[in-house]
Amino acid sequence: MAAHAPQTVAVDGRPAAAVLIALLPAGPEPHVLLTIRSQEVDHHKGEISFPGGMIEADEGPQAAALREAWEEVGIRPDEVEVLGPLSHFVTRSGFHVRPFAGVLPRAPYDYRISEVEVAGVLEVPLGHLLDEANSAYYHTTLHGSEVIVREYLWGEHVVTGATAWMLRDFLRLVAARMGREHV
Repeated sequence: MAAHAPQTVAVDGRPAAAVLIALLPAGPEPHVLLTIRSQEVDHHKGEISFPGGMIEADEGPQAAALREAWEEVGIRPDEVEVLGPLSHFVTRSGFHVRPFAGVLPRAPYDYRISEVEVAGVLEVPLGHLLDEANSAYYHTTLHGSEVIVREYLWGEHVVTGATAWMLRDFLRLVAARMGREHV
């Protein structure tokens, strides 16, 4: 991650948010932490996401990602080894999202879930996400351009939208580090 130069996007008045893409040292391979949004949140009920949310006026993006992970699932900010930032992403709804990758100290992790925001936690093996057989694709228009969007499948769960886009960016970096390609 230290050599990675994330693509940045000017905020330009967009609402700013940050997320944490957390890896857990689980067994023979790391797992990626994802959350299932509750039915009580205002937007994207039941969707799969990374812990994260709005950047407050008195904090930076990395601090926001860590604070949100603490508030949503009880990950202590001082226990996260932050690997670095990933490329910015602008969602269809106009949010400017800044993802950060980090490693948790242990698995299993003793989550403290905010039931108002999170219905559940998923820990998906990295190898599963890197395996093409566990993906699906569709065409859509994003910011005026037609794009092919990848979805990631985990049991009955589908990781799609902005979360899948950021996950793909992260997995490309991981695959490159492993000498593999991930499209």
